[in-house]
Amino acid sequence: MTGPAAIQRALGAMSRTELRHAVEAAVTAAGTAVMTVYAGGTLGGAEAPPYGDVQLKADQSPLTAADLASHESLVSSLSTMTPGVPVVSEEGGLPPAEERAAWAAYWLIDPLDGTKEFLARNGEFTVNVALIERGRPTLGVVGVPVTQVLFSGDAEQRIADRVSAAGDRQRLSTRTYPGSCPVVVASRRHGGEQLAALLEQLAQAGGGVELRNVGSSLKF
Repeated sequence: MTGPAAIQRALGAMSRTELRHAVEAAVTAAGTAVMTVYAGGTLGGAEAPPYGDVQLKADQSPLTAADLASHESLVSSLSTMTPGVPVVSEEGGLPPAEERAAWAAYWLIDPLDGTKEFLARNGEFTVNVALIERGRPTLGVVGVPVTQVLFSGDAEQRIADRVSAAGDRQRLSTRTYPGSCPVVVASRRHGGEQLAALLEQLAQAGGGVELRNVGSSLKF
């Protein structure tokens, strides 16, 4: 796998901050495409497929016009922004492992995380983009199309922000939990008996536990 110099050549002349802000713009644009389908509007001047026109992928998870619209938007934006960096998408093909092993960096995207929440119309779905460098995620943006809020971070700069629809930035940081029991954020759709057993262990060890069920990568 090639090193930092090759990564910088691939990413171009942008600073880390400029790169993160450009990814935020790409995620916002993809979120707009998602909301066009969510609202039953049009895409590129053509009628969007019927809202109920849902395909099933090989793993039986749903695939909608919004997944595909976000995928196309992100791949176009990221490929234009960093033409030397491959894009791996949940809705795209996966290159062979031998090829991927030689990449200095690549974009890893989930165009619409929480498709079931999208179909349930509860607003708990996201657009996810991460930059993988030397095999680990170093920069990422999670967008919430319904509220137009972004969560944006760069591990290299040790920075994480919450960006409002108006563009206002709030710096995020870890904190000491002030309550008497831990809070567990879990999926709305997954967990079952294994999760219940772990919650019971936490409750016994800590004197209680608060469970919050949230869809998609909003849990992060």
